[in-house]
Amino acid sequence: MPVTTVLGAQWGDEGKGKLVDILSAEFDICARCAGGNNAGHTIVVPIGPERIKTTFAFHLLPSGLVNPKCVGLIGNGVVIHVPSFFQELDTLEKQGDVPMTFDWHMP
Repeated sequence: MPVTTVLGAQWGDEGKGKLVDILSAEFDICARCAGGNNAGHTIVVPIGPERIKTTFAFHLLPSGLVNPKCVGLIGNGVVIHVPSFFQELDTLEKQGDVPMTFDWHMP
């Protein structure tokens, strides 16, 4: 199984989120392995049959989640500020479908 990794050579806005958005259309899993909610990735994608451009802002969640077939994973190197995590989930859920699976969902 091939793996593609997107790494930044500098700190700051390098376009990593946009690249992950483009690449995630070809992958089943998008993982975030490091960082915290101080990072930001803004993705603009056409949504629905009308193809209305919708803006999604990601801070903790992997930006590849805009791809409906892509599963997002958060690794143990990510510093999670719990209130910010749930606020981001709420915001994204209001914009569309954000299914979440936790350990207690698994048999």
